Amino acid sequence: MGAVMAANIRGGSLIIAVDPQSRRWEMAKKLGATHAVVGSDEDVVAQIQKTSGSNGVDYTVDRAGIPQVVEKALDCLGTRGKAATVGTPAPGKRAGVDVCLLIWSWGASALGVAKATSFQER
Repeated sequence: MGAVMAANIRGGSLIIAVDPQSRRWEMAKKLGATHAVVGSDEDVVAQIQKTSGSNGVDYTVDRAGIPQVVEKALDCLGTRGKAATVGTPAPGKRAGVDVCLLIWSWGASALGVAKATSFQER
């Protein structure tokens, strides 16, 4: 839900919440999502491309850290799209990507986001 809020704050006009549990969609819409998609559907990438009206979206944020979700997040990217993976898969887990399609055809990129420790000022 944090990614939905951030996209809304930054003025995103198309914010698609992807979650396997439809009960979370209403909250996502309250936080700024314009659309919701069932994350466990096999055709989630096609649904997102149809909703975006193009070959994909500008940004994806994965919070699950599941290799299959990382793959779908990358597959959803449009031209020059950027994917951020905040969730952390277990060590040794791999996600398969079509590197040629991702980089050479679309100019897209992927970023791993590490959690940082922060301290409150007293």
